[in-house]
Parts: sequence; C-alpha cells; structure tokens
Amino acid sequence: MQRRRKGWGLILVLGAVCAGGLWGAADPWLGHLFRAVTAQPVTSSTHSSPIAITSDNKFVWSANPDNNSVSVFEVIPPPTELQKVAEVPVGTEPWCVAITPDNAKVYVTNQVSGTVSVINQATRAVLKTVKVGTEPFGCALTPDGSRLYVTNISSDNVSVIDTATDTLLTTIQNVGPRPRGIAITGDGLTDGLTGELKVYVTQFLSERPADNDPRPLTQSEGRDDGRVGRVTVIDATLNQVIKTIVLNPLANVGGFLSDGSTLDREPLTGVFDNVTGAFPNLLESIVIKGTLAYLPNTCSSPNGPFRFGDVVGPDRVYKVLSSMYRIYGDPRYRPNIWLTRRAKLGVSLLTPET
Repeated sequence: MQRRRKGWGLILVLGAVCAGGLWGAADPWLGHLFRAVTAQPVTSSTHSSPIAITSDNKFVWSANPDNNSVSVFEVIPPPTELQKVAEVPVGTEPWCVAITPDNAKVYVTNQVSGTVSVINQATRAVLKTVKVGTEPFGCALTPDGSRLYVTNISSDNVSVIDTATDTLLTTIQNVGPRPRGIAITGDGLTDGLTGELKVYVTQFLSERPADNDPRPLTQSEGRDDGRVGRVTVIDATLNQVIKTIVLNPLANVGGFLSDGSTLDREPLTGVFDNVTGAFPNLLESIVIKGTLAYLPNTCSSPNGPFRFGDVVGPDRVYKVLSSMYRIYGDPRYRPNIWLTRRAKLGVSLLTPET
C-alpha cells in the first residue's frame, strides 16, 4: 500500500506544464526550437475548442451538448459583456465549433449524430449537414479556411471537408486510437523557415510504451512510468500521417514522495522516501504557439495510494472502473479480482490478504 503527502491536486497542473514541455522540446517537426525565431507567422495556427470567436471579436459561438444546439453571444463594449442573441439547433451532442476567417460560416461537430453542421454566420441558418466518421469530436480549420479537419474518436480516423463545397474531401486513416484534440500550424514564416502545413492530433488515452521498453507488461502495467502519450502528425498537403510523437512519462513529478509502494508490496513505514512519477493521459486538446505545442492533460500515477480509494469507497471505485471498461473496452479499466472481492465484501482497501 502507498501513502502520499497532501497537495496531490497540484499534479494536474504540473502534468499540463511538464507533458507539453517534454513534447515541444523533443519534437523537431514544429520547427527549429533551439534557435532564436523573432518573426511572426503570416497566418495564425488553429485548434479545436467548444467555443469560437469571430475574427472581428463581435460574436462568440458556444456548443451546447446538453440540448443539441449552439448559442450565439454578441460582445457588447464597454464595459465588455456578452448578450445572447440566438440559439441554433444542430445535431446530437455538439462538441466543437470553428469559424472561417472571413466569418462567413460556422462548423459544428455532432458527436452522436456523426455529422458536421454548416451554419451561415450572418443569418444563423443551417446550410448543410456533412456526414463524417463515428463520434466526431475535435475540429480545426486550416489558417486560410479552405479545409476543415475533424477527429473521429470511435472510428480512429480524421475527416477532411472542403469548405468551398462543404463536401467530404478525404478520410485519413492510421491516426492512432481515439483521436481527440486537433491543431493546425500557421502557414508561412516570414524569416524563411519552413512554412509546411501540419496537423497535430492527440490520442486521448495513454498507451502502452514503445517497443524499446524492456519490461514485460506484467512489470510495466500499473507503474507510474508504465504508459506514454502519443500525438499524430499529418502532412496537410498530402493528407497523410508522417510521424507519431511519443510523450514520455516523468520519472519524478517533483515534491511528491510516497510512503510505501503498492506494486512493490512495500508496507507503510511512516517515512516518505519513494519518488512519484507520472505519465500523460487524457489528452483532450492541443494548442500551437509559434514553434511549441501545449497539451493540457492529466498526470496519471496509478501506483496507489489506497487511502484515496477508501475515501471514495471500494464499491464506488469498482462501479466507476466497470463502467469505464464497458464504455471504452480498454483492459486497463477492468476491475481485478482483488478489488472485486473487497467491493463485494464491503471491506477497506487497506485490509490485508488472509
């Protein structure tokens, strides 16, 4: 069993900073990270979000997955405030909103419907509904607004829509499991650096480590460094996957020492001397700023501590994991015999085996 000092909640913030930093420092595909770049992009990068603002900063569009609509707010200065002016019905469970640079059209992904709604930004009328993959989530327009890229989390692919005709241009395969957040680089840097257009797609759930991890799964699974995050890179000219970036775990999150180790069967001693690591998980979104990409995520440290599970209750932990396993089908969420027995008997997770 394992016990950690108070202050655990800060790991979520540290995870967002550390994982994004690790990726940006290790990824040469975003540009020359270690040379000074003072030029500004001619066109800004874009990224997926449930909220979008028109380029003139006059209107805010927001997805409402609870009632299958998008709300439109007018920005009223001064003092700046938002006034709701419309609510547009779309498909079932809208999640992402993107607005073309000329503010002519708004695109909304509908997760349950498997569609993208195309809306006239001025009249707020739905112009067309485009069928895409299964459970479309994130969406981002190329900086010139000519194409919309959509991540489909249950069909494991990315749809590309031609915004001139609002038709499906192509579907990109082999993007990895459960693609979620998406960002597209700004095209053209005035200092002569590469202006290639690339699409970055997060794989939502952490995955088992790469083949170079010498440990068998029986030793790595459940460890704080037992999994990695992954981001897929797509060439937007060829619409092909060109690279997968691995987000390695942190060996030490800093300042979080534990008493005991669950996996190593180290009992509580009252001495906090075990280093806590973490791997990036739940990669919901990605944002590009210059030559760096930032990924908010959860720093997962699965190696204990049991005392947190006892606060929630073994039965509730069992039910949550069972539901996640049923929904996602990922074996990491399947409750093991040890937890199942304690949940059924209603005993503490700290109860030793007899």
